[in-house]
Amino acid sequence: MTVLDHELRALDVNTLNRRGLFARADQEDWSELRWPSGASIRIAFKSGSVFVAYSATSPGADNAEEIGERIGIAWTSCNFGGQRPWFVCPDCDRRCGKLYGGRLFRCRLCVELVYGSTRQPEWERLLERAQDIRARLGGSMSTAAPFPLKPKGMHQRTYDRLRWESETMATDALLLGLASCR
Repeated sequence: MTVLDHELRALDVNTLNRRGLFARADQEDWSELRWPSGASIRIAFKSGSVFVAYSATSPGADNAEEIGERIGIAWTSCNFGGQRPWFVCPDCDRRCGKLYGGRLFRCRLCVELVYGSTRQPEWERLLERAQDIRARLGGSMSTAAPFPLKPKGMHQRTYDRLRWESETMATDALLLGLASCR
């Protein structure tokens, strides 16, 4: 069974590093991370690992269960100095930047995570790319609306290329969409 990437909560090692979690090494204080959905998780860094604690409800269960999990951290050197942290997946020991949680936090491969766009038909992906170009130029995303004017400071050649790409993708999306209806 595959899971779409927007269906799970993610722990990002770079976000935790920017918030200074790893700078407070080997302290007993816990930080709290909240997702937009209102769910939260408690996190502490100690002895080169991240400890997470949260409540999870199993399918069909009435009450929430407290879960505590230890996640290893690996450090690699950067090209221009300093070090970068990585999570070590508790299942496969793979180094990764994000872990995704349902009941337990695991890497993208262990939870069989796929990007939502891989489930879209090709014509929808083409149409989205055409709309993104229109939005980037400050115009309406509707392909029925007139194409946006060239923004000040943009090279004419860049504008012409983006316009050609957008119109070609919109036409291809229309043709593929019509062909898929047959």
